[in-house]
Amino acid sequence: MKIKDAFWLLVSLVLALIPGCNQLFYNPTSLEYLTPKQLGFAYENVYFHSQDGTKLHGWFLPAQSGNAKGTIIHYHGNSENLSHYFFHVFYFAQRSYNLFMFDYRGYGKSSGEATPQGVYEDAIAALNYVKNRPDVHPDKLIVFGQSLGGALALRMMGEIKPEGIVAVVTEGAFYAYQQIAEEKMQEVWFTKLLKYPLSLLLFDDDYAPAPVIKNIAPVPLLIVHGTRDNVVPYHHGSQIFKAAQEPKQMWTIDNGKHVQMLTKYRSIYRDRLIAFFDSHVD
Repeated sequence: MKIKDAFWLLVSLVLALIPGCNQLFYNPTSLEYLTPKQLGFAYENVYFHSQDGTKLHGWFLPAQSGNAKGTIIHYHGNSENLSHYFFHVFYFAQRSYNLFMFDYRGYGKSSGEATPQGVYEDAIAALNYVKNRPDVHPDKLIVFGQSLGGALALRMMGEIKPEGIVAVVTEGAFYAYQQIAEEKMQEVWFTKLLKYPLSLLLFDDDYAPAPVIKNIAPVPLLIVHGTRDNVVPYHHGSQIFKAAQEPKQMWTIDNGKHVQMLTKYRSIYRDRLIAFFDSHVD
């Protein structure tokens, strides 16, 4: 067998073992973990459409005070669905903010199948949906993305520079698709030697945040990352911070793992995060 033929055979075997490698970025489920109703929150089940017509599902929680300071749009990570992340963010509604959560295509009750282009279009569609709600102030919007959602938020903000966003927050976001793919392949023996060609073949950076992060300014950007994040290593947060222009901040969670700011470390960061929001909606 020729070396070239052997290489492509090995690539085919790897692809069979890592179903298109898609689970590296997308690991959805339709299981329902925690709902607003279970915690006694008023909310609205909403459906809206992405750019290509894909039907998406979300929850809109009005501020419990009845007088919203602003509206937070939440972009969740690559696993589970919005109900898994509800525990992270439900308190926003208790602190006088409207909260909008949604699922990308293929997640939860949303239709379709996740792809880099598709979920990016979904991120933009969610923002447009919220801006057009009559009960939302269109110039007091905050974008909060975790993990994959952080990368989507950064790309969206840097590429289309939407109006009405007063602040952007990311937690555990990655700098580029190919970079994080190569790092993950480095961890598995049968992909380690082929990480560079495989990452180029399977993942492109057409929707990566890296090249557009500098364009987010002058919208304030807050980057949060744990030093012991074993899903998206800490250096991704540092790279994002370095690429961003002022105004920017970075909160380092010492010994923090992946997206633990509002779970394990919530007693430290909940009030601090609300204070950050409040400083930009006034």
